[in-house]
Order: sequence, then structure tokens, then C-alpha cells
Amino acid sequence: MDIKRRIVFFAILVILAAYVHSEETKQNYFNFGAGGLVAISDGGVSPGFGLATAWINPNLFSNRIGIGTYINILVPLVEDPVGATNFGGVFSILAGPSIVAIERNAFSIPITLGYHFNYVIELSSGGDMIPWAINMGLGLAVDAVYQFGDKWHFYGRVISIYNFGADGEFLLLPGIGLGFRF
Repeated sequence: MDIKRRIVFFAILVILAAYVHSEETKQNYFNFGAGGLVAISDGGVSPGFGLATAWINPNLFSNRIGIGTYINILVPLVEDPVGATNFGGVFSILAGPSIVAIERNAFSIPITLGYHFNYVIELSSGGDMIPWAINMGLGLAVDAVYQFGDKWHFYGRVISIYNFGADGEFLLLPGIGLGFRF
């Protein structure tokens, strides 16, 4: 097993263990909504759209420090060098420590700084699925949460990511949606 797979496997185990422990704290946010992608690299911008989900427990380890996990499944359009547009997809995970920076009545701002992993594929014009890239880096997620009931809330989010590699890559993943506490 190569180092990238080991890191991803370890991250998934940590997330699952934290989720099991979080059942005791009863301060979980679960979000589901629309997400986007703006990949700024090589002088171009590649927009994409898709689904975003997140689980945030800001009180897991102490009164204000916890863990956040963000998953995005996005469908950007990828243009090949000869100008034909092919269909592509991105699976992205960001996980790491989370805090609630601001909490005022029904409004809160959870912030997560974490490790990022994404897998990008492209469907060629012939219908073949081509693995395009596996990237790892660091990211920062900032949510604005408005609680409108005992359990339900709206959220808006921006995730900024820097993927390591020979060229480096900077990504922005905005999102908006609905969530609940359990």
C-alpha cells in the first residue's frame, strides 16, 4: 500500500472513531447542499458544480475544539488541449480540527483547518473513464450557520485548498444548503 493510500485510510479511521465518540456530545452539525469548485491553476479557471456534505462536531475534544469532515462530489467540465470539452468529476474530502469562532444566539461560524484529498477523473469522448489526478494538500473551511429551529439550520461555506505537488494547485469550493443537529 503506497503512502497516499495509507494516509487516506488512517484519516477515514480517525473520522469514524470521532463519529462514534461524538454520539456522547450531542453537538453534531450535519450539512447537505449544493457545492461548487473553482480550480485556479495554469492561468485558467475551471468551474464545476455538485453536491456537498459535511459533518462538524466542534465540541468533540473540549468545549470549543472538535473535528470537521467535508465531502464534495463535483462535476466540472474539462477541456482537452485540442479544444473538445470532455465530462469530468471530482471527489474531494477535507478533514481536521474544528472550532466555533463565533457563536451568537442562532448564528455561528465553525472553522476547520485540515488535510485535503481529492480524486479527479475524466470521461473521454469515447466514454472511457480516465484517472486524471490524485491530489493531497491543506485546506481551510469557514461555515456561516443560521439555526432556525431546534434542530435545523441554513449554512453557507467557503473552503480554500492548496494541493501540494510539482506545480501546486489552489482551489475554492463554495457551498450552500440545509443542515440539522443531532
